[in-house]
Amino acid sequence: MRRWVSAIGSSVLDNVVLVAAFIPVVQGFGNLNINLQPLWWALLFGGCLGGNITLIGSTANIVAIGILEKEKRLKISFLDWFWVGLSVGLVTTLVVMAALVFLPFYR
Repeated sequence: MRRWVSAIGSSVLDNVVLVAAFIPVVQGFGNLNINLQPLWWALLFGGCLGGNITLIGSTANIVAIGILEKEKRLKISFLDWFWVGLSVGLVTTLVVMAALVFLPFYR
């Protein structure tokens, strides 16, 4: 669930802003004697991979669209990007979710 919160949030907000905003939240869980390592991994992957879902989700997406429009004179609509980005975002987040659940990164 943690991965999905950061992935969805990162698709709506810029992923750098989202990760920066969640750093104090994750640090706050340290007072509850919770293992923070899986939360850091979830924030990292969710923030990065969720940013691919929309045009505005990642600074790299905005730069890529700018270069595409300037050099190739092509325009991609928000929804055209969204459907491809949603597919990529879901698949990559599912792969990372499985990796974090089944691989012993932080056990």
